[in-house]
Amino acid sequence: MNILIATFTFPPNQDGVAEAAASVAKAFLAQGWQVEIATQPPSIPRDSNDWNGARIFEFQISGTPYFRHPFQGEVSKYQDFLKNGRWDVVLFQGYSWPLYLAADIFTEIFAKKILVSHGYSALVWTPVRQFPFGLAVLAFSAIQSLLMLCWARQIDRWVFLSRQKDFGAFYD
Repeated sequence: MNILIATFTFPPNQDGVAEAAASVAKAFLAQGWQVEIATQPPSIPRDSNDWNGARIFEFQISGTPYFRHPFQGEVSKYQDFLKNGRWDVVLFQGYSWPLYLAADIFTEIFAKKILVSHGYSALVWTPVRQFPFGLAVLAFSAIQSLLMLCWARQIDRWVFLSRQKDFGAFYD
């Protein structure tokens, strides 16, 4: 089986999503499966693009789906990489650029698509003191969440890492 793990962070970064992605990669490699990782360069440069037998492909991408800070960098290179890949499964780790940039081209990605949710907090209002008090960001997030309904059906499987729900912060 050939698997791509698409994640915005991966070791040597030390954060929850990087650790979860690494754990999944190790488990797949232990099964004898071919694993590739699509991610951004870490804060501390890697010694190699080989990680325990998995090949790492780095994409210099920054930004958000928010129109004031749009995605920039190697966006086309990443999307071409996804279109031309020969994986059986693409596993997206969380709601970040690897997923959002892929959503536009889901119909051109022939692998099964799995989303591992690390919590969806876009609909939580964070008030700020300056007008419009964070409401513009909340409105934009609500629109993005509605747009998600257009591509969410193209995800073959959703994985939630916890049975607990925290509707005050995350909407999984």
